Amino acid sequence: MAQSNSPEYDAEWLIRRIIRPGDAFPYTRREQIKFLVFGSPTLRYILTQVRDYLLPSRNSRPQKIIVTEDTPAVAFFYEQVLNHLHVDTKIVTVKLSRKIES
Repeated sequence: MAQSNSPEYDAEWLIRRIIRPGDAFPYTRREQIKFLVFGSPTLRYILTQVRDYLLPSRNSRPQKIIVTEDTPAVAFFYEQVLNHLHVDTKIVTVKLSRKIES
């Protein structure tokens, strides 16, 4: 998979890959996020966690959340949507030993 933090691969790149012919391109950030979360209850739930725990309020400091995903393509998708919202993300991968994989 390509380096995901590259400016070449962002939410707009992702939208261009999945938009159907004839659909209006979502130009505003709000329209783009609405387009990307359509049909993904998991991503909508992640965004509520971002709202509740990551966005600082007057009396609290920003927190961290951990999102786990087994499928690299879905993890890439989540990362791009969060980055589009200016949420800093880090991807951690683990290579399993052959004994664990089988």
